[in-house]
Amino acid sequence: MMYDTCTSRYLKLLQSGHLNELTPESLYNLIYESFDTSILKTKVRNEYYTFSITTTLLGLSQTDLSNSQITSRTIKDALTQSLLDQYSTRPSVDAKDPDVPFFVTIKGDGSIGIYVSLISKNSNHVLRGYRGDVTHKGSLRATTAALLGYKSGVTLAADAVKSDEIKSLKIVDPMTGSGTLLLESFLLITGISPYEIMLNSGWRPCWERFGFGKVDLRDIERRGEEGRGRLNSDAIEFIGNDKVGGNLKMVQGSCEKLGIRREGFRTHCNDISDFKFDSTAEVIISLCNPPWPDGRIGGDDPDLIGTWSKIGEWSKSNLKGNEIWVLAPPTSLSGELRMKARRAVNFRQGKEELRWSQYLINE
Repeated sequence: MMYDTCTSRYLKLLQSGHLNELTPESLYNLIYESFDTSILKTKVRNEYYTFSITTTLLGLSQTDLSNSQITSRTIKDALTQSLLDQYSTRPSVDAKDPDVPFFVTIKGDGSIGIYVSLISKNSNHVLRGYRGDVTHKGSLRATTAALLGYKSGVTLAADAVKSDEIKSLKIVDPMTGSGTLLLESFLLITGISPYEIMLNSGWRPCWERFGFGKVDLRDIERRGEEGRGRLNSDAIEFIGNDKVGGNLKMVQGSCEKLGIRREGFRTHCNDISDFKFDSTAEVIISLCNPPWPDGRIGGDDPDLIGTWSKIGEWSKSNLKGNEIWVLAPPTSLSGELRMKARRAVNFRQGKEELRWSQYLINE
């Protein structure tokens, strides 16, 4: 469980129940009367952990519980009043970095589940630490990148190398940015825990606090060493290119945190039109997250159109007999590639409708 690269959070169910009515009053009474507040007690008398409430509502749009903020406030008020009445002490709410992050789900049939995160609220799996605080509309969540790498077949190709079915594999990103697609593919292939890079980025575990069993962090390091040992850098190579040198520094920093050898993870600093690499590998899988239209740049922007056209030209020149996967919202820009998608995976990231399309580059 602790090493699943596609999971956003690890939650433990604390309590489940059922609301007699879908009203704030019924929710307040259930939390006040039945929730075990001892999880918030520290070992010091009259001191309590800070907490936060995050609520997910399913099928409640036409009820009095349709507003998640009001519902979270109702749960918070009931929990606080229960502690105050039992122990004459009011706990503190910390929405930014709580000691105990509660996650509550309420469904239209009245069922309710109360969970606690096994890691701190602001250290979920989505935030691996590749970009620091740098984000933009096209920024990929690490968990999404892991899923896209899996869908593109990088693990199957790597297994074929390990079993000597193919002799060599290169995974190439011609517009790598902060390296999320390549780094997540590396984690998938090696089986290295995402927690390793999170630990090196200041992540703090908190599950031991709640008595959920001791986790030996040395086990994460051991898995990392085993994973790197399984990767034959002579047979499997990762190659990233970006025209912005600052992006490549972020990639190199992440490689250092993961202990990735430079021989197995090469970077180039070129415009995609000038990017060349040794394409003699038996199998090449290219992954690409190019710029998208956003509030500042429309789909008819000449530079954006030119970039997409370059991706198509680069693919035809460098990937003959292989494939490239391209990520984008459904847009006419895909036509600038001058290639026909063999298949596509549609999904949503936040409010963005996205498509992960495979293009086979014929001889």
